[in-house]
Amino acid sequence: TSGTLVIEVYKAKEDGSNGDKVRSLIVDTYYGYKYEGGVWTPDPSNAAVWQVPVMKVEDLTYGQYNVKLLAMYHPYLDHNADGKYTLYIDAVRIYNPAMNDATANNAYALDGEANPDYQTVRHFVFNQMASAPQIEGFAGGVFIDGAGGVNYGVNDSGEFLYTNPSPNNEIYLAPGQAVYFKLRANVDPTNERVMIGIKLAFGSSASLTLTQLDSAGNKISKDTIATVKTATDMYYSLGNITWKPVTGTTYYETNGLVLANTGSAGTGSTDNVISLTNLKISSYKTEPKIKFADNLTSASDVNELLAGDSALIVPCCDSDEAIAAAEYMNYNYGSYTLGDVNGDGEIDMLDTLITLRHTIGLAELWGAKRRAADMDGNGVIDAIDVMHIMRYVMENK
Repeated sequence: TSGTLVIEVYKAKEDGSNGDKVRSLIVDTYYGYKYEGGVWTPDPSNAAVWQVPVMKVEDLTYGQYNVKLLAMYHPYLDHNADGKYTLYIDAVRIYNPAMNDATANNAYALDGEANPDYQTVRHFVFNQMASAPQIEGFAGGVFIDGAGGVNYGVNDSGEFLYTNPSPNNEIYLAPGQAVYFKLRANVDPTNERVMIGIKLAFGSSASLTLTQLDSAGNKISKDTIATVKTATDMYYSLGNITWKPVTGTTYYETNGLVLANTGSAGTGSTDNVISLTNLKISSYKTEPKIKFADNLTSASDVNELLAGDSALIVPCCDSDEAIAAAEYMNYNYGSYTLGDVNGDGEIDMLDTLITLRHTIGLAELWGAKRRAADMDGNGVIDAIDVMHIMRYVMENK
């Protein structure tokens, strides 16, 4: 139901004919996948033809271009093994078409759309190395798997670590999953507008929320960004982001940002999955022109990336805050059974012992396990909760 597409971009001559070829890329648009055992795998029976991958050509200078789309067949890329492709072209979107035009840019600024720049979410999350958590304030972000785990993109040998990386230039969030990062800028970003590109990957409806956390993982605010019901990539404002000065620098930084799929799981294994595409920054002023920093890797020092005369913004975070964000997600959206503290399907004396060890400081319960131990629901795990579990065990022996 889909196949391989060759995209060629030519600089147009004055007479409209093709000049020099400035871009060329090949994209495998196959989109038949299923989510099974925590992994996205090709599945010809699950080919969702309405899911349109984003194929992006960027960094072109202002001018006229001719674009050529060529369907290309090869048996190696024939995922359905039926000897053919059927390709669907949905739409073409042109960003910032009036670049460097002062009148147009002033009009854009009225709507907070001046000088837009984009950063692929997959790029700054999936490029992170496993060693990055050792770096305080490393560049990029992390994926929160919904089971209490913090996932980094690749290990130091370049091997992929994600269990559901998504099949294209996107990040899939199943219900209960999230990405975590902060934003740091080297100029005052008060007049900037930050947006997130999202679409529905699978299912009928899903909710994306933005939760801002302090460094200890405590919730500052929570806002619903959008209830997503379309497979078309749309941009939504992260309008309530709070910026604050970074101590000891001239930089500004947001609180911890958790973008999470907080919708219901539905009945199928791939129901209600959100796709994150790009972060977008634009402005209510024509100057300064803030751009995302280039050459972003997990080894990058955030403050070094921001040094210099250019107005820049960088996604970043550190390991302690990322872990606190994962605990928040697991506590609020992880599955649990009240009293079954260790999650083995039984409520017994072992659960009593684990809860007791927490109350006297010998161990610390985390995430959904903490909710499972809070028998009276008052948010505090204490001797009363231990007694509740023990009483349940004794009465149900």
